[in-house]
Amino acid sequence: MKQYLIFIAFLFMSMHFVKAQDSDFRSPFDFEMRLTGTFGELRGNHFHSGIDIKTRGSVGHPVYAIADGYVSRVKVRAYGFGHALYIAHPSGHTSVYGHLQRFAGELAGEVENRQYANESFTVEFYPSRDKYPVKKGELIGYSGNSGSSGGPHLHFEIRDGASQKPSNALKYGYDVADNIAPLIQRLRFYPVSKDASINGQKIAQSIYVFKRGQNIKPKTSHIKVSGQIAFGVQTYDQLNGAPNHNGPYRVTMYADSSKFWEFKADQFSFSETRYLNAMIDYASYKKHRQRFYQSYLKPGNKLSMIEGKGEGLIEFEPGQTRHIKIEVVDLKGNESVVEFDLKGEEPTISENELQGELFAYDKKNYFSKEGVKLNIPKGALYDTVDFRYSYEPMDRNTYSKVHHLHNEYTPLHKYSTLSIKVDRMVDNGLKSKLLLARIDRRGRKHDEGGNWSNGWVSTNIRNLGEYVILADTTKPRIRPLNIYSGKTINRNASIDFRITDDLSGIETYRGEVDGKWVLFQYYPSKNRLLYKLDDKLESGKHTLKLVVTDEKQNQATYKADFTIQ
Repeated sequence: MKQYLIFIAFLFMSMHFVKAQDSDFRSPFDFEMRLTGTFGELRGNHFHSGIDIKTRGSVGHPVYAIADGYVSRVKVRAYGFGHALYIAHPSGHTSVYGHLQRFAGELAGEVENRQYANESFTVEFYPSRDKYPVKKGELIGYSGNSGSSGGPHLHFEIRDGASQKPSNALKYGYDVADNIAPLIQRLRFYPVSKDASINGQKIAQSIYVFKRGQNIKPKTSHIKVSGQIAFGVQTYDQLNGAPNHNGPYRVTMYADSSKFWEFKADQFSFSETRYLNAMIDYASYKKHRQRFYQSYLKPGNKLSMIEGKGEGLIEFEPGQTRHIKIEVVDLKGNESVVEFDLKGEEPTISENELQGELFAYDKKNYFSKEGVKLNIPKGALYDTVDFRYSYEPMDRNTYSKVHHLHNEYTPLHKYSTLSIKVDRMVDNGLKSKLLLARIDRRGRKHDEGGNWSNGWVSTNIRNLGEYVILADTTKPRIRPLNIYSGKTINRNASIDFRITDDLSGIETYRGEVDGKWVLFQYYPSKNRLLYKLDDKLESGKHTLKLVVTDEKQNQATYKADFTIQ
């Protein structure tokens, strides 16, 4: 018994220590924290895993460790977080600092040495715990705009060290000024059951709101519903001193004072982040870029940040009036509440006739027609789908029919294998240039990759919609922005290029000076390639060579002689 009591006391002290550590985290900056992005925010195919801290529109601001710990991971790449640093803390948490301009101290030197040793801009390694210990408030790097960043800022996360699940960093004692309630933009109503309808039709309908505050009462007297109805709300939050549209902390829906659906941005795992597409009104997002939090709990949705009952649907009997309330709350407790009544009417019974093939969300689905094969694995669909197919004949610029695989408004959670038959003769030299392209509703073509095999081109896709075979025979374009042959440049200068590709996308690049690899940094969101002259080059004349290769091995080369003064 005594040992048990000692254990309980130790556990309580440990919990208290962790809590103290949590609240003792400092800011990564010495200036006031203002945000451009919040945790759990709705992004393209994923939830935002951290908070984005404003850096006054510029790069190069000192970034500090939020607590004692050690550098546990270093990653540099052109995409994602760009220059990213991970620090493990005694509390069991890991802090993450993304989109850095550069690292500080000896770590910066090791990163560059590894890049030159591997002749690669991309580098990732996991230092031992005693290699780079850090103290709270120690300089660890400088803020930047690297990776898939849309502007200067710091992406900051706090994760559980064991599971690497990101948590809401604002729940760890960070004080961000915010007395602005979230804005409720629109409401949306969805008929789901067979007997469901909105004003006698089986199509969703929206109501314009655009208000914030406690007593929002939209006019819904013209909305008549029947059957089982799902609800959606388009909303965003704002913080003081920033115009950005951020995600709210919590969205809760009630029917007759009983909660039936809730989203709460506390924590999630990266393995479930794509379930965002099951929660939102995906079709509305694809068509209009409007993201609605939708109450319908699709059977294939396994997102942990939502809970509900009755599949998130509310039943309306004829003549029955039900009171609906939707709350949208930020972490400061600022709240907007919309309330309204809806009256049930006699259902308009209509059978949903199957127009294609029934694809179940909990089974493997295989589709095959002349010239096309599609394998959809179990768990790739969030709900059962009436899968429809059609095609258009090929034209002189394509190598297959245009295959309409259902539509682009139905998301896929997992990769599915698509194969399309080549419908015209191609010589051996062209086979390696063929790829599958997805055509969006605006007619834009997106490379989905693919390889030739026995007259078919196959690849893995994560979007349904229109697909066709194209050939990429065009080499990338290299545009020098500040270099030309014969130029004399200062040692502290940089050499800057714009590189683009028209279809398959840039796969590799290699820059050399006097036949030796040099460190070019790639910023794909800006199509920029930058080499900052370093001490490895002596003053005098040099020869620069840049080779850029796309995914289909089309290659462009640029050469220039220059002099360092």
